[in-house]
Amino acid sequence: MVRSMKKKVTNPSYCVSTAVSDAVLAASCLYGITSPIGILAKIWFALTMLAASFGVFRFGKKSVPKWLEVSHQTASKFAGPIGLPCILAQYYLYIFNKAELGTGMLMVAFVPALTLLSSNATLQNIIGTLVTVSSVLLLAVESYLNQNSSSLVAVAMFILALPFDRPSKIIGLVPGYDIFHYFRPSKIIGLVPGYDIFHYLLTVANWFLIAGLQK
Repeated sequence: MVRSMKKKVTNPSYCVSTAVSDAVLAASCLYGITSPIGILAKIWFALTMLAASFGVFRFGKKSVPKWLEVSHQTASKFAGPIGLPCILAQYYLYIFNKAELGTGMLMVAFVPALTLLSSNATLQNIIGTLVTVSSVLLLAVESYLNQNSSSLVAVAMFILALPFDRPSKIIGLVPGYDIFHYFRPSKIIGLVPGYDIFHYLLTVANWFLIAGLQK
């Protein structure tokens, strides 16, 4: 008699739908890397694809080694603070025709990179948040002034994505309960993980960022 063995889930982050959404995000980044949009913009796509690729395995496997979890967290933490100033620099240099500001944004991108040398997580988070938010706001202002509708939509997607950068469940009837099993605390159904929405909104943002650079 053959016993069917189910692999025990030891990974608290295990979520197939989130792994799929990370794969979709990684695919959009690969498209960006292979598009003729300039090397600086590709830094954003490369860093985001690295984080998303780690995420595919972190969320898609029932058990993961500690190094994979740490690698995903680190790549995710620095993809925005380093990548967004780089893609903004690409816009400044080749779309908005403001070379001085483009050079300035490249210098800004080095600041969060330097915090990697520090073990101060609070400092990393503060600088990372400041650089990310300021990059998005500057892109919004310049996109509006230059009537670049594609990059404006990308900015809107970034703003919409912010509340969903968390594992908590979004949209549902009875959070934390399986309504088909007499309301026992078990599987959460009818809910969408916040990370899934976050990844899909970033995917849409990527498509419009690419479109904005091809004008």
